[in-house]
Amino acid sequence: MNGKSKGTFEEEQINFLLSGFIPYFNKSSNSRQLYETEVFLDLFSDETKLEKENYYGAVSWKFGKKANLFPNDVFEFIKDNPEKDLYLVNPYPELPHLYENPWIQGENVHPGLLKISQLVFDKSQYKIDLRNLSLKPEKQVYCNYFIASGLFWKNYISFLQEIIFIIETDPKIQKVMKKKTSHHYKASFFPFFLERLLPTYLYLNSHIKTLSYQYKKDFLIERYLNKMKEMEIPLVRHQKIFRHIPFKKILRNFI
Repeated sequence: MNGKSKGTFEEEQINFLLSGFIPYFNKSSNSRQLYETEVFLDLFSDETKLEKENYYGAVSWKFGKKANLFPNDVFEFIKDNPEKDLYLVNPYPELPHLYENPWIQGENVHPGLLKISQLVFDKSQYKIDLRNLSLKPEKQVYCNYFIASGLFWKNYISFLQEIIFIIETDPKIQKVMKKKTSHHYKASFFPFFLERLLPTYLYLNSHIKTLSYQYKKDFLIERYLNKMKEMEIPLVRHQKIFRHIPFKKILRNFI
């Protein structure tokens, strides 16, 4: 496996880059509000630069802290599990147990996301009901941490371009998509829409051979305990859409 994962960073973030990734300096002004998707388009749109048997990805400078992994952990994961099309790293392993799919979770933290996202897919060739999308936990990912073959990127980039074109050529959809969400970074709906396209693409293409990184017990226990504490707070928004998950029973399986 020829690992070519790249860390994207701003000038002041250089000290947070992980040795083992190839630094990529993101000079984009982000005028299109595509965030990391713009990096994907920059790196992987030219299929002549991609070898279909090799694997590629781009992760943010926050990868180490957020995913609790080092580059070698990722490379070993791929090496130990060969011949997949796509390798996922989901640093929020509790979320697939709480929500049927990332769109429902997105509506919980960014109210209004589901409605505008459904409008986009209604205009596309993919006639799917995002609210009722049924995704297996191992095919859910809640950030753009993934490594994929050159062949996968060729097809996925085409899908991204198709969906982005719908948004950027429809003034009404674009206006709503670029409204500020309630997220604490004060970003628009657009990046949170984009990061939920990968699991949707997997739903539409069930033949893709996918494997999700399996975290160790201590990491899972910490995540589940934090979520249990959060759910005890009576003011959690939209708590009614949480699944009824027996977290205590899950924890007993780890201890």
